[in-house]
Amino acid sequence: MDIFKRYKNRDKSHHMGGNMMRFISGKDKLSNILNEKADRENNVIYLHIPFCTKICSFCNMRRQLSDVNPEYVNILVKHIEKLGKTPFAKSTTFDSIYFGGGTPTTMTTEELTTVLRALRSNFNLTPSCEISSETTLTELPAEKLVTLSNEGLNRISVGVQTFNDNGRKLMGRIGNGAFAKERLQEYLDTGFKGVNIDLIYNYPYQTEDDLDRDLELISNLDIAGFSLYSLILVKDSMLTKKISKKEIEIKTDLVHDYIYYHKVVEAAKKSGYEFLELTKMVRPGRDEYKYIVHRNTGAHTLPIGAGAGGNIGGAKIMNPIKLDEYAVFVDNLEIIEAPIFSDRYETIQEAVDQVQFGRIDLKMLPEDLVDKAKNLCEELVEADLVEKVGDIYELTELGKFWGNNVSQEYFDLMTE
Repeated sequence: MDIFKRYKNRDKSHHMGGNMMRFISGKDKLSNILNEKADRENNVIYLHIPFCTKICSFCNMRRQLSDVNPEYVNILVKHIEKLGKTPFAKSTTFDSIYFGGGTPTTMTTEELTTVLRALRSNFNLTPSCEISSETTLTELPAEKLVTLSNEGLNRISVGVQTFNDNGRKLMGRIGNGAFAKERLQEYLDTGFKGVNIDLIYNYPYQTEDDLDRDLELISNLDIAGFSLYSLILVKDSMLTKKISKKEIEIKTDLVHDYIYYHKVVEAAKKSGYEFLELTKMVRPGRDEYKYIVHRNTGAHTLPIGAGAGGNIGGAKIMNPIKLDEYAVFVDNLEIIEAPIFSDRYETIQEAVDQVQFGRIDLKMLPEDLVDKAKNLCEELVEADLVEKVGDIYELTELGKFWGNNVSQEYFDLMTE
């Protein structure tokens, strides 16, 4: 198979560039934005905890190496209470809350309980609201999970990355593969159903046999779902300084990358997993991943916490990452301004977001862009990246491999 029919370099992360800035129609105060009633139900909340007790060698997230500042919980609660009083929050429901980081579970059980209770007290959560948190194995003993589950947590995303001892050591994970397996089994033994993990494939020195063993363990544990990521080798990171130039050449070779990707997908399908989105495979009915589904279908995302980003209508909001600046931000929430993007941009963005689900639906676009997008889709068909199924263009397996490239090209074309 020729995997290079259209692209030569693979985008391994989802990001939007293009000419989006020309769609900014102005700025408005958050107080004005939040004083408007929401135009839909089932919105989401993103809550950011930027603290980590250990930095993984491959990480490029918005975080800092430190224990949780004890004042942070108070600032979070103040932010939650302020937002909860707004007409926007009072007029809608929230169907998913996502704790990201950093490592949210670096917070103590008591701190997380305080935040969870504040969220329930100040927002209208649906009866089936998904409350999800990223975590490491070491920061979430089973007894802590049970307590948080009783407070409403019903989904976790665990940064396992690999069960291979050498791989875990290389990527700065704490504990060996046996520990990782045992801790996950402890979670499952409590009766907690929403266990998901991150899997990194094609990391330095990983063999195909190593990957096979990881995939077998995932299947045997019968977890709800897993995210699959080809390791991004960041120049001058702690990880790249540990490995040879030859190994970097091997692991950045895209044919090699595709071989590993194909192995993951085929093994997962045989074990009963299906694609939910480009980097997420789930057991049907076991993991809905409401947060990402709602976000990619036009939901408002209310950002809470230092470094959190989100959107309310056309307003794009990015909270300051530094704690002292975030505290000032919360105190002055009423006068903070945010850029406003046009309705046309929001329509384009929602259409492009469908690529994350493996499809392109031209009916979602503004009418004047349909012919241009159709021409692109026909080119993608020729490159074996999509196939036409009824009125929808669906990404092939190769198309999913290049999915972020497809998404970026589509976005760039629609916003040029």
